[in-house]
Amino acid sequence: MAKKEAISNKKNKKEATPEKMSEEMKKLLQKKTADAYVDFAVKSSLSPAEKRFVTRQWLEKTGFTIEDINYARNRHPYWKKIKMKGASERTKSRMVKYDFSKGNHKKWGKEELQEFIDLNNKFADFELAEKFQCSIPAIQGVRRLYNLASRILELEGKNKTKAAMHKLMLINEKALRNMYREMNPGKAKSKKK
Repeated sequence: MAKKEAISNKKNKKEATPEKMSEEMKKLLQKKTADAYVDFAVKSSLSPAEKRFVTRQWLEKTGFTIEDINYARNRHPYWKKIKMKGASERTKSRMVKYDFSKGNHKKWGKEELQEFIDLNNKFADFELAEKFQCSIPAIQGVRRLYNLASRILELEGKNKTKAAMHKLMLINEKALRNMYREMNPGKAKSKKK
C-alpha cells in the first residue's frame, strides 16, 4: 500500500517544463559560461529542484559537463567560504592525531635523511611522521628542504642523486632559499610586506 502511495505521489509532483519556466529560470538558462551559471545560481532564489531541472537543460544546450560546473563552483567565493568553515579546527586535530614526536624535537641523521629521500614521493606526510616518529610539521619542513634542493640541482643541470640531495638538505632552509633566489631571481616568490 505504501509503495502505491509513493508512486502516485511521484506522478503528482510536477516538474517545470520549458513553457512553465519562471523568468529567473530562463535567465539562468541563458548563461554562457560555467562561471556565470554558478554565480547566478548562487544568487538566485530558485529551489534545488528548479536548479536541477535548469541544470539538465543548460548542460544539453551548452555542451558543458558537470565537471565544468564543479570546477567553477570550487572557485566561486561563496563555495570557497563554505568549504573553509572549520578548516583550522580540522588541521589542528590532524596535527594532534598524527604527532608521533612525544614532544621531542627531531634531529635528522644522515641515514634518516637518505631514507626520507627514498620514501618522500611514496608516502603521505602522516605516514612519514609515523615512520620517523616525528610530527607532520617536521615532515613538511624536511619536504621544503627536499623541494628546494631538487630545484637547485635542476637549475645547475645536475642529476638529482641521493648524495647531492643530502648534501643540499644539510643546509638550513633560509640559506637554501636564498641560494635558490640568487640562482633564479625571476621565479622566486617575493615576501609580501
